[in-house]
Amino acid sequence: MNSAATLTLFASLSICALASAMPQSSSTAQSPPVDPAELQRAIREIEALRSRMEALESRHRTDLEAMERKHDAELTALRNSQGDRWLSQERAAEIREAVREVMADAAARGQLQTNGVQAQLENGNFALRSEDGNFLLNIGGQIQARYSYNYQGPQNQAPSEPAEYNLYGLGLRRVQLIFRGHVLDPSWTYRIQINFSQNNPTYQGPNVFQQTINGAVLDMAYIRKDLGDGFGVVVGQWRSQYNYEELVSSRHQQFVERSMLSQYFTTKFIQGIQLEYGNDSWRTWLNTSDGGGNRNLGIAGVNQTVEWAFAGRAQYKFAGEWDDLHRYYAPRGTPLGVMVGAAFNWQRGQSEGGANAFNGDFIGNSPGVNFSWTADTAWRFDGLSLSAAILGNHYYDRPGGVAALESIGGVLQGGYFLSKDVELTARWEYLNVSGGTASDYTNPSASNAQHFSIYTAGFNWYLGGEWVKFNMDAGLTVGGINFSNGVYNQSVNSGDFRADTTSGATGQFVARMQLVLMF
Repeated sequence: MNSAATLTLFASLSICALASAMPQSSSTAQSPPVDPAELQRAIREIEALRSRMEALESRHRTDLEAMERKHDAELTALRNSQGDRWLSQERAAEIREAVREVMADAAARGQLQTNGVQAQLENGNFALRSEDGNFLLNIGGQIQARYSYNYQGPQNQAPSEPAEYNLYGLGLRRVQLIFRGHVLDPSWTYRIQINFSQNNPTYQGPNVFQQTINGAVLDMAYIRKDLGDGFGVVVGQWRSQYNYEELVSSRHQQFVERSMLSQYFTTKFIQGIQLEYGNDSWRTWLNTSDGGGNRNLGIAGVNQTVEWAFAGRAQYKFAGEWDDLHRYYAPRGTPLGVMVGAAFNWQRGQSEGGANAFNGDFIGNSPGVNFSWTADTAWRFDGLSLSAAILGNHYYDRPGGVAALESIGGVLQGGYFLSKDVELTARWEYLNVSGGTASDYTNPSASNAQHFSIYTAGFNWYLGGEWVKFNMDAGLTVGGINFSNGVYNQSVNSGDFRADTTSGATGQFVARMQLVLMF
C-alpha cells in the first residue's frame, strides 16, 4: 500500500473517531455543528503523520539503494575471482535440467511403443537392446596405426633379385568393425567381423609388382546356438580353434604382431560347422570345414580345393578365470591363472588332376595330406605372464611318392608390468623344416628346408587401460625366413618381415611402433 492510500485511510479513521466522540441524540434530532477548532487539530495531526511517513519512505529508499550497491560490488568481485565458472555452473545446472526433461519425455514416448529399444554401453562397447532383452546388437572394433622398419642385408637377397635393404613407413595394420549380439533370445548369438585391408604389393619378378586392391574383407560371420548344459553348435565362418596365439585376439596381443611361427602354422579363418562344450574347467571344440586358410570360398564343387578337413581343440584350466587366460598380458592384480591346451588340424587337398587341384606353394590346399598339431600352456599372475607352445605339421601322401615334409617349432614369450601402465616383453621363437623339401630359395616356400630363430623384445604403455595402448618392439633373426606364405597361406609381410631368398640368410631386423585404439 503506498503513502497516499495510507494517509487517506488514516484521515477517514480519524474523522470517524471524532464523529463517534461527539454526543448523539435521537434519530429525529439534528446533529450539532462541528467545532472548527477540533477539525483544525485533526488536520494538523494528519499532516504530521504524512510527514513522518514520507521521511520513513525516503530512508527506506536510501537503505535499499545502498544494499543494491553493496550486492553489485560483491557480485563483481565474485566474477573477477572465479572468471566464467559461476556462469558455467549455472549453465550446467540449466543443461542438466533440460536433459532430464528430454530423457523423461523420451521415456514417456518409449512407453507408448510395443517394443522399446535401449541404447547403452556394455563393457565399453555401444549396444542396442530390446526392453525384454531378447535382441542385442553390440558394436565395436579397433584401429592399429603402425610404423615399421625392416632391414634385409645383401646376404639375405639373391643377386638376381636384389631389393632395397631398408624399408620403412606408416600404415594401418588393422581397421576392424565388429557386430555381435543375439536374436530371439540369448541362446541365438552371432558375430560379424569386417577387416579393411590395405594395399600389399606382391613381388612378381625383377621390377614387377602386383597391386592388391584395398577393400573390406569378411573375417568372421557365424551363428551360434546354445544347446544348454555347456553344449553349443556354430555354423558359418570363424577363427579356427587351433593354435593358441591365433585364438588370442589381435586386441589382446602382447607384441605389435604375432610371431612368424604362428604365421607359418596358423589355420586362420575357416568355414564349416562346429560342436562345442565348456564348463568352468574344460573347453573343447570339434569341427569340419573347408580347410585351414580357406575363408570366403564359394559352395563345394565351385571353389572347393580341399576334399575334407577336421580340427579339434581341448583346454583345461587349473586356476583363474578364462577371460584372463584369453589375453597375453596380466595387469597387476590379476589372480593366478594356469591353463594347458592341445589341438589338431587334419585336411586333404584336392587330388592331383582334380578340377580344383592346387599345385602352388599353398601346402594346405596342395595334393596330399597335412596333419598339424600343437600343445601350449599359459600362466598369469599379478603383473607377470608366461606362455609357451610347440607346433608341428606332417605333410604326407604327396604325389609321385615324394617324401613327407616335417615342420616343427616352438615359441616362448612373457611380460612383466613395471608399473600399473608399463609392461616389458620378450619372445623367442624357432622353426625347423626338413624331409622331402624343396631347395629353390629364390622361390620362398613353406616347403623349403630351413631353420631360424627370432629374438624380440619390447614394451607396452597402456595409456587408457586396454582401450588405448602404445606398443613398441624390435626383432632380430638368426637364420633365414625362406617362406613367403605359411602352410595355410599366411604372409610373412603381415609381421613386417620379408622372405629371404638365399640359403645363407641371417640377421634380418625389424622395429615397430604402434598405437592401438579399441571401441
